[in-house]
Amino acid sequence: RRVERTTERFGFEEDLEPIPALPLGVADVSVAELTAAYTAFPNLGIRVEPFLLTEVRSGEGEVLFKHEREEKRVCDAAPAYVMHSLLRGVVRRGTASRLSRYGLSYVAGKTGTTSDYRDAWFVGYTADVVTTVWVGFDRPKTIASGGYAGELAVPIWGQFMKRATRGDKPQWFALPSNVIGVNVCRVSGKLPSGGCDSVQVVNRDN
Repeated sequence: RRVERTTERFGFEEDLEPIPALPLGVADVSVAELTAAYTAFPNLGIRVEPFLLTEVRSGEGEVLFKHEREEKRVCDAAPAYVMHSLLRGVVRRGTASRLSRYGLSYVAGKTGTTSDYRDAWFVGYTADVVTTVWVGFDRPKTIASGGYAGELAVPIWGQFMKRATRGDKPQWFALPSNVIGVNVCRVSGKLPSGGCDSVQVVNRDN
């Protein structure tokens, strides 16, 4: 139920089945909802409502419509930052590491591949742009055996974002004051003891 409430706060409107695998992402959601949910991470817990039109003007230049940005805090800054840090790991050393080929090793994001290879997606972001690529069929069927998102969706995302960002690297947000970085033991994942000789220095940049 806690996971279900979290999905509601982040803007997912589907009636998600409350099963143990729900936190793993087994439910079907739309690309628009997924992209909007991820806006909370570069904004440290503030979700931005998607929109189609920024402004409409008449032939004489009169402003007929102007979009007003809609924002909502869906979680505290600290957990949003921790999630952001995990998503940076996906790009630095995980399933989206090939983004370095496009000069995008500084971004954050998450790949997704369904167990029957029907869907492959990647949602990622810079400090000011969030985009999602989904590869699949309108009528679900297997894309290809071994059709992982890292091989299918990530290259498309990388090519698009390389052009969309034009090489710009906006500055990430500051580390929240209530988040503290520490060194951990590579073996146990816990705080290192005096005899630990395999210490990993946790990277404190964003």
